[in-house]
Amino acid sequence: IVERQRALDHRYEINPERFVKGRPIAKAPPNIVEINPMPQELIDEGKQVLVNFPTLSSVKERMAE
Repeated sequence: IVERQRALDHRYEINPERFVKGRPIAKAPPNIVEINPMPQELIDEGKQVLVNFPTLSSVKERMAE
């Protein structure tokens, strides 16, 4: 983050007119990046699911019930 902020500050000093909202501030990357996030209700129930989309085996189990 420090290196990115330094680069942004340098660019701001060179061309401040490009930054209409003022001096840019580098943001930290997100702590968690998920492609298919688990639904909040499953997290609240404490369930641990390895995959959170229907697989063939889970569909077969549901159909058997």
